[in-house]
Amino acid sequence: MLADPDVPYVMGCVRVGNRASQRAFAKAGFRVDRGFDDVPYGPHLLMLHCCAG
Repeated sequence: MLADPDVPYVMGCVRVGNRASQRAFAKAGFRVDRGFDDVPYGPHLLMLHCCAG
């Protein structure tokens, strides 16, 4: 997906307390875009990797 010019970004989400997943996403080039409450699962972070530049 990252090499496809028609894909502007890739996103994923992780639980706020899951530091290992946050580090893995960051290592893959993702950044935290915003936090949100995923009812009923609790607070999460939206992680984005912008592909187009």
